[in-house]
Amino acid sequence: MKIHMGVDIGGTKILIGLLNGEGEILREKKYPMRRATQEEAEEAVFSSIADFLSNDSPRPDTLGVGAVGHIDGDRGIWLQSYNIPISRPVEMARLLEERYQIPVRMDNDVHCATLGEGRFGQGRQARCLLYCNLGTGLSAGVIDGGHLLRGADNYAGEVGYMYLNCGQDFKNLERVSSGGGLIEEARAGLALEPESLLARFQEEGRLHSAGIFDAAEQGDPLAVRLADQAVLRLGVGLCNLMGIFNPDRVVFGGGAARDPRYLSRVEALVRERCPGETLRSLEFFGLSELDGSRIGMIGAAALGMDLK
Repeated sequence: MKIHMGVDIGGTKILIGLLNGEGEILREKKYPMRRATQEEAEEAVFSSIADFLSNDSPRPDTLGVGAVGHIDGDRGIWLQSYNIPISRPVEMARLLEERYQIPVRMDNDVHCATLGEGRFGQGRQARCLLYCNLGTGLSAGVIDGGHLLRGADNYAGEVGYMYLNCGQDFKNLERVSSGGGLIEEARAGLALEPESLLARFQEEGRLHSAGIFDAAEQGDPLAVRLADQAVLRLGVGLCNLMGIFNPDRVVFGGGAARDPRYLSRVEALVRERCPGETLRSLEFFGLSELDGSRIGMIGAAALGMDLK
């Protein structure tokens, strides 16, 4: 039985695990991500992998790494990242292969999550899978006919950059619909409406996407506008994506998507506005059944599962 190791590098943590070919997690461990400088970030990754492999558990046959930012997947190079200070390319795959004599592949975190969903989640029955990660940010992955759509520079899927209104309100989709974007919009709104219920939520540490929908349910005008805008923009964005890719399964991961008040309203808008031809193909629209905190690691391990 082959053993596959997955490393998920996030902005605050590094999650490492061993999986078998069926996606069963055999062992896992979480490490803190340090990111004051690029050197510190690199050391956090390499020291975490070294610690994990120092255990007496089975030696992996392959190693897959998923990281936030722009990745050269063909060469296994971490080109850059914004929330982790990677401004100089890191030849991650080569360095790890030389150190451990294990075949290594690398890709960005959402591509990895899409591969994990494709191999062990809804993608097992999909002809065309659209996976949307709706968390602090917003990005997506598409698997069509078993192949992940990567684009010319392995940067396909950055749907958060989509603009749906080029008038005075020149904000991209991520800014108005992601968890992090909603918080930014709420803070900007509070400068003009300090009497909003969201001001108290901010003091109590509840200014997040779920808190905004809580306040909207209580009729707070600012929260109502933010929630309505998020639902409308995300729903229209998804209609566009569904018209382009014609998926039979649209699957969501990420913390913001786990609020049923948000996703159910988006689904209702999609089913109202998408053309019938697109909806006839749709067999599933909803949350991933995979553990959202582990799907990046699972997908990173899946990167190596087809290596010889």
